Amino acid sequence: MEASSTAAAAEQGIGGLLQYGAVGVLAAAALWFFRQVYQDMRTRLDRAETRAAELADTMRDQVVPALVASSEAVKACMRLIDDFRPRGGQQG
Repeated sequence: MEASSTAAAAEQGIGGLLQYGAVGVLAAAALWFFRQVYQDMRTRLDRAETRAAELADTMRDQVVPALVASSEAVKACMRLIDDFRPRGGQQG
């Protein structure tokens, strides 16, 4: 169902509720309110999904290479420590 036909159906539904007087007005107001809340939540969800995708890209492009480089630096430090460690039977 398209958005325009959904909007038309909603207008017909609200018009149908208005024939019930005050109860219909309250029901129509509740429907409008919940429709607005739903749209707001949908917008927030879309923004959150976009932000999550951006963060995933940042992790892949920047954080992971930095972690790889830091682990390589730690390995190099460990090799240097091994090079300076006394060899043989001496313990100290």
